[in-house]
Amino acid sequence: MAPFQKRPRPSFSGRSRSSRAPKISSHPRNASASIAPKPSLPGRSRHAERPLSRLGAERRCLLRVCCEPGSDILHELETFASAYLKQRFRPSLAQSVATASYELCSNAINYSSVATDVTFEVWSSTTAIEVCVHNEAVLARLEVLRQVTERILANPEDAYLQEMRRSIAGKMPRAMLGLARVVHEAGMDLKLQVDGRSVRVTARCPR
Repeated sequence: MAPFQKRPRPSFSGRSRSSRAPKISSHPRNASASIAPKPSLPGRSRHAERPLSRLGAERRCLLRVCCEPGSDILHELETFASAYLKQRFRPSLAQSVATASYELCSNAINYSSVATDVTFEVWSSTTAIEVCVHNEAVLARLEVLRQVTERILANPEDAYLQEMRRSIAGKMPRAMLGLARVVHEAGMDLKLQVDGRSVRVTARCPR
């Protein structure tokens, strides 16, 4: 199946009622989107490096994007992230990371609460790549997310087929086929962290 659907591109020239156009900046604290081409230096704030796990001392944030829940930025984000990843990694790795980026961002943007922005990051080290998405969600959605994640980790192929059937049948609650794709198709490890209503989903693969 085709991983993405092309849609009319939203303009970055202004703001709409439901979306906020990101800005590219070399300073991630003051921007909605940023690229960090240089490794993190000693003394940088812990907040900037907390999403990393087991990536080693050479870890660095390659890409960070913040957007409003429910915004229509997903197509533009997919286009930019895919092109950027193709320039940095071999084709197979770039495709896996791009798939995880799209699916995790899609879930977060579409199902997040409106209380906080959705934050998407790509982290890298000499040994691994991580895609991290952080957002807030309603409690009922969190329980479904936990159950689906447990099923995917227990048997990725079976969970993928189940979510595919649910997606085709249009059953409720809505299928989480994207999460299954991250593990089954992209071949990445999946980790779910929940703290109250705060959710962090991380997809990780070796370089």
